[in-house]
Amino acid sequence: MIATQQKSEQNHLSPKGLEELLRLLVAGQSRRVSSAVVDGRTVWIKRMDAEGVPFFKRLHAWVSPLIPWAALRSSRIITSPEMVAREIEKTAAFRAAGFPAAHVLFTQGSVLVLSNADTIVQAELDSLRVTDLQAHDALLVQTATALAAAHQAGLCHGRPHPRDMILEGERIGFLDFEEAPEQAMPLADAQARDVFLLFLQICGQALDEDTGPRAFEAYRADAPADVMPHLASLRGVFSLMHSALGLVAPIGLGGDGRRLYKASAFLNSMLSPEAGAAMKTTLPETLSGQKPKATR
Repeated sequence: MIATQQKSEQNHLSPKGLEELLRLLVAGQSRRVSSAVVDGRTVWIKRMDAEGVPFFKRLHAWVSPLIPWAALRSSRIITSPEMVAREIEKTAAFRAAGFPAAHVLFTQGSVLVLSNADTIVQAELDSLRVTDLQAHDALLVQTATALAAAHQAGLCHGRPHPRDMILEGERIGFLDFEEAPEQAMPLADAQARDVFLLFLQICGQALDEDTGPRAFEAYRADAPADVMPHLASLRGVFSLMHSALGLVAPIGLGGDGRRLYKASAFLNSMLSPEAGAAMKTTLPETLSGQKPKATR
């Protein structure tokens, strides 16, 4: 009973803490994301109205109706208060499904205040890259397993990236729900979009050449049955992306371009009929089936 009461108290601000928070909000109105120590613990403050919508995001939204592949279309552009409501709703949905998630401590208009996460997956990857290369890539595979479990629960992150995942013991959770593509396209397309965005990071950060295939097998083993056909429908797009970027590569690709170049080649290969048939015959028993693993 005492432990439950203490946990509940940690998910709320004291009157003194709320007073201090309001002073901080007035003092730092121009910063979209900032951290502060309130009630003796770190909290994260998000001001959804501190920045405008980037030009290329607006352009993407404008041309999206012309894009034949639903998974490549833009999320709907919404107002700042709607962004706060979306983040609260999706945070609650992921927690209700059993995933570690931040706690909403305060909200007012376009402002959202969240509890601190124990460990951000990207920070853990950065550390493991120096100390334990095998554990580094194993954690990348675990992100794919966690995303598959979220998709099996009927959820969609919208912009999965290791910096938007938290590590709580052996479990991976999610935060920073900046997009909701499932509101602009069928859920299976939105989840296929999730997979593409996550593998941009997995392909870009993997240290061993077999990490990408292991992560893909881990995702596919637990993914909802209708996601893979939607992802496979993008294979031609991935091929075109890779060919186009290959023409630019001799001149030089930036960080995003290199990740896209690697991921498009990887997904084009893994989604080929030959790869799919081979995977069905070589998939380890521990990865087979359609039920999610205990990652939550």
